[in-house]
Amino acid sequence: MRTQTESNTVTRRARDDRGFSLVELIVVMAVFVGVMALAGSAFNTLLTHSGKQSRLAEGQIMEVAGLETLRYDIEHAGYALPWSFQSAITYEEAEDATAASYNDAPSGVPWPLRIGDDAGLNGTDYLVVKSAMAARNDASGKSSHMGTGSARPWQSDNPLSQLASSDSVVVINPRFQADDPSAAGRELVVNGSEFFANYSAAMGNTKHLRHFSPDNYPLASKSPFFFIYGLDTASSVRMPFNRADFFVERPANIAMRCADDSKVGVLYKAVVRQDDGELIKMPLLDCVADFQVVFGLDTNGDGSVDLHQNDLESPSELTDVRRQLKEIEVFVLAHEGARDPGFNYPQQKVMVGYIIGTTPFGREFDLATINNWRNYRWKVYSFIVLPKNLGNY
Repeated sequence: MRTQTESNTVTRRARDDRGFSLVELIVVMAVFVGVMALAGSAFNTLLTHSGKQSRLAEGQIMEVAGLETLRYDIEHAGYALPWSFQSAITYEEAEDATAASYNDAPSGVPWPLRIGDDAGLNGTDYLVVKSAMAARNDASGKSSHMGTGSARPWQSDNPLSQLASSDSVVVINPRFQADDPSAAGRELVVNGSEFFANYSAAMGNTKHLRHFSPDNYPLASKSPFFFIYGLDTASSVRMPFNRADFFVERPANIAMRCADDSKVGVLYKAVVRQDDGELIKMPLLDCVADFQVVFGLDTNGDGSVDLHQNDLESPSELTDVRRQLKEIEVFVLAHEGARDPGFNYPQQKVMVGYIIGTTPFGREFDLATINNWRNYRWKVYSFIVLPKNLGNY
């Protein structure tokens, strides 16, 4: 006969052998599915946020690099640019129809800056910078000098700063003339019709540097040495300077994150190629809606900017531009990241520039002209450049 304890043990064993009921399983599965759904939702949210932040970070890196390139080139506008020619020369410049409208060729003294106010895509500006450093190659930005009676020009001890034998260079007579300040300036040294030299070449070559020496120059007694500036690694160039154009254009392969609207494009730097005058384009900033440039001038010579302009039509004389232009202000309107349906940009009109009194410099941009404009994070980038090479050597 079983005791009470044995009966209880048998009952518990029978209950344990029975397992879980259907209701219990449903409850457990419901809890499990709920937990997994919450985890999945949290993961999707985290992944979406991470993707947005990654794209924003990628865009910000490009923004810094691209805008720094623009700032650097504007700052060096006029570097090694001649103010006059020893004798009349003929040269070529940009071939592209739009770019050619800013040419100083075939015989004009080059301006360090040219501007097409509202001349680009959807009223954006078109900026042209001329200097020896506007192009990026192994010769541009390098310099040397040669003096009276020199057997060979000076060369840096640093191999990275040395001009190569086939590099095309311009030779500038600085014309430091204390007795006649009005005659001072950078004069391009020429040899007949040749306006550039090869840093080192066969002695019979009309482009050999010895033909551009102070020893052969009528003003050598007043300028005992000449400056040498590298232009290109090619042995021949079409213009006695380098040139870069900055403009907004919408390419066929624009980044997918950019607004799907013809009024949004890419800010480009386009270097005029020395061999054929064609443009070599380099993207600086994606998803750009506006690009505006404002010039600050000191017209009374007191050292302070007293006139702001959207163009350089006044002063009309190049000598006055070199003397008066003190600031170049740049404004770029672009959006960060891709379209975000959950984001609403709060402001329909954005000032890409500024207003003094009632006069706008730059312009007010109406974002409502762009498709789905509220779903983009718009930003105005701005910086001021103080040109360093307009009125000095």
